[in-house]
Amino acid sequence: MEYFTIAQKLNIPNTAELLIKADSPVEPRAEFLKDQSKKIKKVTTINVIANDISFFPAVFDKPVFLMSTDLRKVVKMHDDSTIWKNVTLANKGNQKYHTYWMPLLDKIPCLSDKTEFYPDKSLKRMVLDPKKIGNSKIFRIGSIRQKIVVVNLDIAESILRRFINGVRLERVQCEGDEDICQM
Repeated sequence: MEYFTIAQKLNIPNTAELLIKADSPVEPRAEFLKDQSKKIKKVTTINVIANDISFFPAVFDKPVFLMSTDLRKVVKMHDDSTIWKNVTLANKGNQKYHTYWMPLLDKIPCLSDKTEFYPDKSLKRMVLDPKKIGNSKIFRIGSIRQKIVVVNLDIAESILRRFINGVRLERVQCEGDEDICQM
């Protein structure tokens, strides 16, 4: 099976910006997992910096991972185990609101022994062990500092077929793969 990291596409001019503080200036991402589902409200509102022509990508990955309704539909076609929390993005300046979804994912320690790290313990080259992943279709990488979301090939292909904007997919090397450049 093939796997891909999923993240917000970078360098798109006039992209809306979420107005929430991160846990740390060094690693500016918050992480919410399935086991926290009862602690998180069913609906949350986050203020955004945007104007009438701002771009709202299908994925926001900083400081929290959010998906648009269209992207959520694609993921739900392939995976019904994900828990979703509704997030309303509110631009009080122009009274516009956008519906997004926060997926609460499993964190799977699925790195292969072939994964390489820098001295500060950040990833140099990520290699996944498919045996540790099992049947998971969307998940977070466990046992590392970075907060990385991964989808399987079926979800990645569905996203690409639907031309969903603002999504960056990058193939991840798996044990047994040869000649794949990665992180």
